[in-house]
Parts: sequence; structure tokens; C-alpha cells
Amino acid sequence: MTDHSPAEAPRAAGLRERKQRALRARVEQVAVNLVYERGFDEVSVDEICAACEISQRTFFNHFGTKENAVIGNVFLQLDAERLQRGLAGDDDPLEVIFALVASADRTFAESGALRERRIAILQRNRELFASVTARMEAFRREFIELISARLARDRGLSAFDETVRLDADLEFSLVISLAKHVMHIRLQGDVGGEQQIVAALRSARVRAARLLGEARLPFADE
Repeated sequence: MTDHSPAEAPRAAGLRERKQRALRARVEQVAVNLVYERGFDEVSVDEICAACEISQRTFFNHFGTKENAVIGNVFLQLDAERLQRGLAGDDDPLEVIFALVASADRTFAESGALRERRIAILQRNRELFASVTARMEAFRREFIELISARLARDRGLSAFDETVRLDADLEFSLVISLAKHVMHIRLQGDVGGEQQIVAALRSARVRAARLLGEARLPFADE
């Protein structure tokens, strides 16, 4: 076993992470292409592994199921433990979430063609579509629980207070909208890397706040 100096350890860890991401990306690309061409039920994990020249053990360690390899990260995947730690302090909650989004959401790095094939697969397969819908709803509920706890703490209210829950739900919708906006910018080649993604999310947040401030809503109090 090779020992790394304190200075080399982060570099080695970074290299391992890049290799793992590259492997996942390659497997997902192969899985999506095979399923797109032949259908979900007609493609086996064995075939995906053979095409990628990896073992089944490696495949299942990374994905768990064939469905996960095909669906990929078509929506934000919440690292609940990391988000909970981040929200336990006094940092701006949206800044905590932006950092999490930038580091965890690989859809920023996906090609438009790959996403289009994934969407086509979901449209053809109702069970896969239902699975994505269920996972998105589970993600939404967990997000709202964590944000509600932080908002309640900041306001001295119960996490079950109606206004707290409504604001947490609205914050979820805001994050999803900002992330989608930045993803579209990313696909145009204007954003790359975690720092640029966070900066783009911050910029989108400021623009959204300005637009809402300038909007004259017919039901707003005069």
C-alpha cells in the first residue's frame, strides 16, 4: 500500500474521484445507448458490463440496479447527511444548497444527446417513468423536511408551522428552477466546474429576486 504525504493525499483522492466519475459516465452512456436501441427489458446487466469491460461487482457497487445506470442523475440527488450538516450552522441556506448542487449533480456535465435519449427511454417505459416520479417526490419530501427544520430554528417556530412548510416547499421549487436554468447555460458551454456553477446559481438567484421585485402582480398589496 502506498503512503501519501499530507500534501499528496488530497491530490490522490481527487484523482480517484475523477476516475470513478469517468467510469460511471462511461457505463451510463453505454447503458443508455443499448436500452435506447433495443429496449429496457432486452438489455441485461451482463451485456452492459461486457461492453464496458467491467465486472458485475463493479457495476453493482456503482449503480445497484440496471435502472439506476439508465436513469442516471436526471434530477438532483440529495446528499441528506451533508445538507443536514451544512444547515446546522449559520451559513445562508441557499449557499449551502448551491454548493451541494454544484458538487453532486452530474447532469451539469451531461451532453444534450444523452439527456434526450434518457427522456425518450422514460417516455417509452411507464414503469421507469413512475420510478423517476417516485424518487423525485421522495427527494422533495426529504428536502422540505431539512429546510423546514432550518427555517423553524431561524424563526423560533415549529418545523410543522404552516408558513414554514410552505416556504420550504417554495425554496425547493426555487432551487430546482435555478438549477435547471444553470444547466441550460452549462449545455451551451458557458459554465464548467463547481466554482463556476455556484457563481452561476448565485447570479440566477439575484436576477430572479430582481425580476420578482419588479413584477407588478394584480393581487399584490398596494
